Amino acid sequence: AVKPRSYTNEYEFRISFVQLLEEVKKKQTRQLTLTLPPESLTAEMIGFLEDNANRHPGKSELYFQLTDQQEGWQVKLRSFSKPIEVNDELTHYIGQQPVIDVHINIINN
Repeated sequence: AVKPRSYTNEYEFRISFVQLLEEVKKKQTRQLTLTLPPESLTAEMIGFLEDNANRHPGKSELYFQLTDQQEGWQVKLRSFSKPIEVNDELTHYIGQQPVIDVHINIINN
């Protein structure tokens, strides 16, 4: 929190909450949307995501947004009947896929 000091023109910064980035990723991610062209959605990718979701259940919803730039359309699909945990293996895999754009919605406290 930032509060002006009453006796000077200075501001005082006070830390009101500290959380590790690892915990933010796991606990504060409400929704993870992967945007990609439909032809880039492979059986290998689906297999990885399904296996990862089974091994790392959590609270984050996973969506696919399939887009076709030439035709000018997009469709957003919810994936899996159970939420996932955003984990290191998942973020590494997504980071290695140049065709995937990622959008993250967080829980606002």
